[in-house]
Amino acid sequence: GGNLNQSQEKSRKRKRKTIMNKMRAPKRLKNYYLMSYYATSASTLMFFLALQLSKRSSDMIWYAVLGLTDQYLHNRIDQRTYYMEMDRFRNEVNLLKAAGEDEDSPDLPQS
Repeated sequence: GGNLNQSQEKSRKRKRKTIMNKMRAPKRLKNYYLMSYYATSASTLMFFLALQLSKRSSDMIWYAVLGLTDQYLHNRIDQRTYYMEMDRFRNEVNLLKAAGEDEDSPDLPQS
């Protein structure tokens, strides 16, 4: 009789542990993703690199805007960050136009 009770007890403990693990799984998953973050898009980094090398162009600004917009549309950045960065790019377009470096640069939409 003792072995049967020990076996049943081990089985109950195993089941209890399995149930507890299943209950904790969503919390563990949430905690895992809580520490996730997204960095600046590669196109934005390339734009600022080009800027430092005095290679600013409307094409580079547009690539950066596309990368930023992709991050925003896929919820990798919040709305505040999106608008702040768009203002920076809008200023860059205005600087290009003011310098006469790129007369064909279209305006970025206002936020």
